[in-house]
Amino acid sequence: MKTFLTVVFCGSICAGAVAAQEAPLPAVVVAKAQEQVVAETITYTGRLDADSTIDVIARVPGFLESVNFKAGDTVKEGDVLFNIEASEYEAAVRQAQGNLLSAQATAKDAEIERDRQQELVKRNTATVQVLQQAEASLGNAQGAVMQMEAALDNAKLNLSYTEVKAPFSWQDERLDVRSGRIGRPDCRITCDSDQTRSDETELSGSDCGAARG
Repeated sequence: MKTFLTVVFCGSICAGAVAAQEAPLPAVVVAKAQEQVVAETITYTGRLDADSTIDVIARVPGFLESVNFKAGDTVKEGDVLFNIEASEYEAAVRQAQGNLLSAQATAKDAEIERDRQQELVKRNTATVQVLQQAEASLGNAQGAVMQMEAALDNAKLNLSYTEVKAPFSWQDERLDVRSGRIGRPDCRITCDSDQTRSDETELSGSDCGAARG
């Protein structure tokens, strides 16, 4: 009975010793230590803003005749972005020019009459009162000429607004405006002077062209 127990115990010890000898050695990586300068780095989460932003606003209402750029185009300062139909404003300029010519002719007649009355007063064949009336008529005519000149300037200014120009250079990536819409003075496009992307481009207004970001 003692001999049997001794044999079993010795067998367990021998099996453990063999298993210990077969286990692989752990891999060890060795590197030579080096001295060097390490720059400190810090990572931040930020937001990109354009250097300058401006709203391009339609100054006059009208039919949006053409869109002269598309998404991804590089727009240069002074380029015509949109054309609003100009026929109505061209007609207004011609009408103002005609009104000015008429006012100038009336003023010329009033000046001739004033000069004639002055000569008659010198000859004592006309009263001073008639001369004063002629001078007043001339003043009214000259005032009408100034009004027509201002109306012509305003008509030309409105005509120039039918060309919506870029205030500075930028590249647009998202704007989608289609021709054939009615432009209104409350339509606006926000343009950023980022040369690589348009940070914010939108179109607002009840009858403006569609804009999608």
